[in-house]
Amino acid sequence: MQNIIKSLQYQTKRDNVTYYAFLALILCYIMVFSDLNGALNLTGSEYFINSQALFCLPVTVFILIIATRICGWDYVDKTMNYEILIGHNRKEVFFSRIWVSFLWTMPVAVLSFILPPLVLSLINGWGIYIDMGDMILRCALSVLVIFRMYCECVLLTFLTKNCYLGLIVSFLFLEMGSTIPMAIEEIGGIKVGNFVTVFSMANFMNLVTPAKYGWEYINGKDEMVFDMTVDPSLAAATIIVSLAAGIGCILISYLYFKKSDMK
Repeated sequence: MQNIIKSLQYQTKRDNVTYYAFLALILCYIMVFSDLNGALNLTGSEYFINSQALFCLPVTVFILIIATRICGWDYVDKTMNYEILIGHNRKEVFFSRIWVSFLWTMPVAVLSFILPPLVLSLINGWGIYIDMGDMILRCALSVLVIFRMYCECVLLTFLTKNCYLGLIVSFLFLEMGSTIPMAIEEIGGIKVGNFVTVFSMANFMNLVTPAKYGWEYINGKDEMVFDMTVDPSLAAATIIVSLAAGIGCILISYLYFKKSDMK
């Protein structure tokens, strides 16, 4: 298994798609900061309110590209077949890809999500717009949702047995999960509430988007303050669904890979 991991690491480092994914993430940062007046002077809370939700899509796209590439590329060129033929069992072949793709996606996705408000807080302070404790809790819950999205991409890649098809299907699946709750609320007039946790992308957007705000008299003037308090039932549902769905996706992926014929 160690040899497969080394091979996958070497392959990923030399793959142009890896650099395209990082470049896309950097360009997203540049575009967001260029749209904000005096972006480097923002406090951490100002950035979170104005820009954090914008990074749901770039973070998701990065996961889509890297996870599906690492898990599905060797289906395309039949490398997996050779690994099995030379004596590696399917458990080693599968979990080596899970491990490498996890190491490449999760740290980058999480850091790209939490680093900007953290750096701006260190430079300019946190500010007054939202409570820091509420933000930390929402970011922690968001990490679990990011893990779930990664696992869903892994499952769809192994089901399709193709990194390109896996990328397309995963993107459509996640995007559909972001539009269905909105359609239910806008067309059906039904509040989805904690039902939003059924869809990973909708759950992600819900966690980083302020729902309520009010005005408070601070330092001699009225300031808009946002309520980012997390309802305990939403937090519990997010934790349970994210972990159950994520682990379930990996388990189903392994069982399918173990039993299916190689192309």
